[in-house]
Amino acid sequence: MTTANVTVIGAGVVGLTTAIRLAEHAHTVRIVTADPPAATTSAAATAMVGLAFCEPMDRVPGWEAATLAELDTVRTHPGSGIRIQRCLLGSRTSDATPPGIESWPGYTPAEPDDVPVGFSHGFWIDMTVADMDRYLPYLVERFITAGGVIDIAHIESLDEITDSPIVVNCAGLGAGPLADDPTLTGQWGMHVVIDNPGINAAFMEGPPGPHDWVAWMPHGDRILIGGTIDTERTDPTPDAETGKRMLSAAVAANPLLATAQVVGYNSGLRPSRPSVRVEEDDVGVGRRLIHNYGHGSLGVTLAWGCANDVAMIIDTNPNP
Repeated sequence: MTTANVTVIGAGVVGLTTAIRLAEHAHTVRIVTADPPAATTSAAATAMVGLAFCEPMDRVPGWEAATLAELDTVRTHPGSGIRIQRCLLGSRTSDATPPGIESWPGYTPAEPDDVPVGFSHGFWIDMTVADMDRYLPYLVERFITAGGVIDIAHIESLDEITDSPIVVNCAGLGAGPLADDPTLTGQWGMHVVIDNPGINAAFMEGPPGPHDWVAWMPHGDRILIGGTIDTERTDPTPDAETGKRMLSAAVAANPLLATAQVVGYNSGLRPSRPSVRVEEDDVGVGRRLIHNYGHGSLGVTLAWGCANDVAMIIDTNPNP
């Protein structure tokens, strides 16, 4: 494998973003990953950026704000896959809204005719959205341009990394075994990918928390239909019966979706933890280990803020 002073383990959105930030901070950086970026769980993300409610809540708003600020610049780059998307968030039963949502860009209460069939309340906002089919290649190109190298290799122990004084654990669901952390668990989810029959606005059912919810996210000529979460399933592959159930629920809410052809499915195990972990481990003199994992479904939302914190941790002691 290529020698570098920093090795980042993992090439999902968190690993790539962290590696970019470090490479652009004048570090020599190598990513070691069992799977190429397009095969990571990040490739299956809906990738709506914002409305992040998770622990540690004293740090999450800052991480989200830093990500939004970075993506505001990224979306000016052609081909980055970042855009501002008009989104409708709807509820079947409640007119309650998240705290502070009135100050969100584009906030407008929904008119009765706006909400899908079966829903009674909703509001519009403008959200930053990533088309992962384009955003992940953008991140790879940006990392390579900054001098980074990606090595495909399966790492079973952090002790295998002997040629880098600094290791950053961004291995997604694989971060748990590497860090001996039993609190990290997989939360299975999937999308049905369909042809876009002419829908421009995104929709997501709230409030969050159900096993299944109705959602659709347009990405040009295709739409991602969601969503579901299963904490018991350990197989990351798609499930056709779940896909049929999600698509039927979406069609019931928006009959226009019934005219679309199914293109395929994507799925994965979200790396979930009671609190996102961004901190340094004490591993002795001459070596440094920083963890950056446990983002669940918020990897895209928190990635740049967490990457900034990793860079700050490393740069406070540049000579391990």
